[in-house]
Amino acid sequence: MSARAKFLDYVLSQVEKPALWGAKGDDAFDCSGLVTCGILAAGGPDLRKTHNANRLGKETRQLERGELPLPGDLILFDADENGADEHVGIVVDAQTAIDASGATHAVTSIEEAVRRMARVRMHKGHAYRKGARLHRNTYLDSLEFVTR
Repeated sequence: MSARAKFLDYVLSQVEKPALWGAKGDDAFDCSGLVTCGILAAGGPDLRKTHNANRLGKETRQLERGELPLPGDLILFDADENGADEHVGIVVDAQTAIDASGATHAVTSIEEAVRRMARVRMHKGHAYRKGARLHRNTYLDSLEFVTR
């Protein structure tokens, strides 16, 4: 099984789990926690303590205009006034994305996540939030090279 397939299998198996601020699995995730746990499950490095949406965006390559995303590529959103990315999602296929939605600073308990409906969820399309930019998930590309 390819690294991209392992990554997607992992993140898809997390759908409907709670989304909590700062959570890095196994029972709950924030957006970058879902990505970094998926990279680890695919055989990559453990980036859970060092990476957030902004660092994932800085360490991956934005796709060129017209370049098609691959399953497992990243979607970066919501650059703040300083240009830092504040949210990351994952490309599932041409019409679908997945992320840990609603994990704000206020959502720090399972009870609060349930109340606010903060969870890992599927979305139609890649631009499900304002300011979507597609990035190649180069962490997975490096694993594909090693395993071939």
